[in-house]
Amino acid sequence: MLKEQWTGVVELQQQLPETRRRGYGLAVEEGEAGIVALAVAFRAWDAPDAPIAGTLSVAGPLTRLHRDRYDAIATALARAARDLCALWSVRRRQKRAVQRQLTPGRAGAPRARAERTAKVASR
Repeated sequence: MLKEQWTGVVELQQQLPETRRRGYGLAVEEGEAGIVALAVAFRAWDAPDAPIAGTLSVAGPLTRLHRDRYDAIATALARAARDLCALWSVRRRQKRAVQRQLTPGRAGAPRARAERTAKVASR
């Protein structure tokens, strides 16, 4: 039998201050008996107001993921989240650079693409 499950938004909101203080989400037997999971969010770029891009989590059996391991696991997750945030923002900058290069009429834009775009526009 599951120990404790959140049944609604109000219950979840009541847990958010503790989750923020702790620095990671914790689910002990909430989804499945005998399973614990820890999770952290990562942002799209390195700014406190940047949108959340995703989450990283570790889950496993309670018999292996004891409470005394939570801090070490959370530290590893936080480090991975920082690394992923850095990669995510690089990817974002690279995507914008490619989009700028492919924009017709811009210096460095592939000529064939600009010509195709002009032909389509003239139809």
